[in-house]
Amino acid sequence: MTIWQSFLDEGYNDSTTFCIGSLFAPDYACAEMGESILARIATENTRLELGGYPPISRYHATDCSAFQKEFSKKKGWDHGRQIGLTKRICEILIEEDANGLVVGGGYADIRPYLENQENEKAFLYNLCFRLLLFMKTTFLNNNFPEDRVMVFYDVSPQFVPIARAAHADFMADDATEHLRKYLIDCEPVTWRQKPEMQLADFVTFQGFRRIATSLDGSERVMKSLDALIGRMPITIERFQGQNFADMIRMHDNQQAGRAIEDGVNSKLLTVVGF
Repeated sequence: MTIWQSFLDEGYNDSTTFCIGSLFAPDYACAEMGESILARIATENTRLELGGYPPISRYHATDCSAFQKEFSKKKGWDHGRQIGLTKRICEILIEEDANGLVVGGGYADIRPYLENQENEKAFLYNLCFRLLLFMKTTFLNNNFPEDRVMVFYDVSPQFVPIARAAHADFMADDATEHLRKYLIDCEPVTWRQKPEMQLADFVTFQGFRRIATSLDGSERVMKSLDALIGRMPITIERFQGQNFADMIRMHDNQQAGRAIEDGVNSKLLTVVGF
């Protein structure tokens, strides 16, 4: 039996887009990835020190991409250093045969189905978290029925209670009863406890940007994501308005005693698939 580990991190802005990304691999590969990213951060810090610049504490995709905070140009960062670090992260993911999966959606698509201005981020976090649990356990059920998965997620205070509730819902849902045995547990962690979370941050950022461009009607794929496509299994999917309408229909079907899937046929839109 192999124990898989899945590292979940959220990515969002306040205007259009929310997602949760997942880095997924057997535990032995995750340990290697954790050591590799720590080694690369140490290398970056040695180079920064030689140039008279302060070290970075960790990799953070948003800050690195925007040259802000620890990754500002005043602190020694430029396009060459940024590209070098990004390439190495891609190499780590590819070398260890990691799997990437990102699911998310747009606030505009969910607003018509929320009551009393319900929190859009909270709703989408719960939905994406539960869907990822379903996808991970279904993957094992279909391919490695003797294996199990341990899920780690970011300790962000605003989302930890939602993650715990989503986990509890998954474990109590009759529809996922056959999948529960595959899930060992879900645990909040920091990047210090699990350095692999820094790589999950990278995967999530790629997914967030692709979902955001898809919501704008663009097919654009950033270079850092393009470097992964075809070299590691990575899937990015987003909810559409019809998905949310079908969720309401499923609830109505259940209340009326009809088959829950009656009249429901929408699927998530795959914006990157392997």
